[in-house]
Amino acid sequence: MDRRSTLEALAAALEVAPGELTGSHELVVGEGMGEVHAAVVALRVALADNALDDPADDATRPWPALVADLHRVNNDLRPRADHAALGLVLPDLIADLHATAAADPDHRRDALVGLLDVYTAAVVALKHLGESDLAAVAALQARAVAAEVGSPAYRPGGVGAGAGRVEPGSPAQPVAGEPGR
Repeated sequence: MDRRSTLEALAAALEVAPGELTGSHELVVGEGMGEVHAAVVALRVALADNALDDPADDATRPWPALVADLHRVNNDLRPRADHAALGLVLPDLIADLHATAAADPDHRRDALVGLLDVYTAAVVALKHLGESDLAAVAALQARAVAAEVGSPAYRPGGVGAGAGRVEPGSPAQPVAGEPGR
């Protein structure tokens, strides 16, 4: 391809980053890509700033608001593969769910399960946005959360993301093969 505008138009139509088409990993912001760029930057910050033992912020939103956002992610944005919108919603959810898991013992497990969903959505969205390095970081975060929850989703021999999934607000389900769970 010899014209940058053609490359950007094709990438936008395919919903991928221009670098995915050329093998180049330079950040290009073309027409209509500003929201995508903002989403990637916000996700990069959220992934870098939050960890299970060190949330970036204190919990600020009430649990029902987080549940509503999780519902939107799982039942609207993910099924429609709206990766740009996911990129705009997920950073705040990552921060708020980490803060809730750290500060609210009544919702800790549900917040961790929500983080599994959020990180899984982030992996897919980031791959589609051409950010495979950040997708790998999100996958590592998901693995840490899964280990904390005791979920088989990211264990060797597990059946993949979503295995043993518990909807936020539902009673914790036992994990097969673990006594007392």
